[in-house]
Amino acid sequence: MKTTKPTAQALRAVALTGLLSLAFVIPANAVDFSGSLTGVTITDAKVTNSPPVATFTYKQDGETLLFDASGSSDPDGSITAYKWDFGSGSVAEGATSSYTPTSPANVQVTLTVVDNNNGVALSQRTVGLAPKGVQDDFSTDTAGNYTVLKGGLKVADGAMHSSGNWTTTYAIHTTELASDNHTVEADVFYSGSSGTSGLLFRFNKEQATGYSVWFASGRIMLNAYSSGSEKFISFYDGKYAAGIYRLKAEISGNLIKIYVNGTLVLEKTDSTYGTGKQIGLKINPYGDATSVTVDNLTGN
Repeated sequence: MKTTKPTAQALRAVALTGLLSLAFVIPANAVDFSGSLTGVTITDAKVTNSPPVATFTYKQDGETLLFDASGSSDPDGSITAYKWDFGSGSVAEGATSSYTPTSPANVQVTLTVVDNNNGVALSQRTVGLAPKGVQDDFSTDTAGNYTVLKGGLKVADGAMHSSGNWTTTYAIHTTELASDNHTVEADVFYSGSSGTSGLLFRFNKEQATGYSVWFASGRIMLNAYSSGSEKFISFYDGKYAAGIYRLKAEISGNLIKIYVNGTLVLEKTDSTYGTGKQIGLKINPYGDATSVTVDNLTGN
């Protein structure tokens, strides 16, 4: 029986076909790949075609990730196909694409590009949504971004004020942070012994519970808040005069740390509330709604 030995050209064709098939199979079955794949290039065995270069950037728009592979290139031709694999069966085509993760977990994204001579390149990255945060400098009237629990809010002169004299205002930002363990800080304008202002943190909107920290009579006061009433936890007598202070609250588990102008002034363990992902404002004008204000609120 006579056998025919395959030619070198036929072997190269089979090899190339197999590699191209592998290139498109790997992204969809990335769970079988052990380790982190940063890039792969495939071209013909004769090396007559230079492989393309696969690269992409991404940015976040709300809860959606936007991808752009227009930076991919081919040194001796052009890119003819862009294929995206976001895992879990989610795929797309085109130089740009978008993907909205169904959970905060990281996503392994694989981009495959093909050039005009069937050269293939893969680029893979692990990406994820940035943690939710709050940034508000009150340069515009952003009172609508807050849920007022009591009193009222008004923006004036680039800072947040209570809307009326003698009215204690409690308000939480509508953005929910990524974790119950978070920080919140702001520039607090303290008028002196008569007026107080401060922050809310680990606030649970459904239960109307959380923690509050604020200036009062030269002291830093730390309380637990529940449905309009506050329960004393601890204080620090810093004998603060009227002025502007950078007030920061940090909570992790049962540990609460309070900073003034970057210095740790109060550290307290408290287990009153364990859940709550919102932050906010407390403003007690005590007769002067304009002088007791909060500015440059941030939280993460």
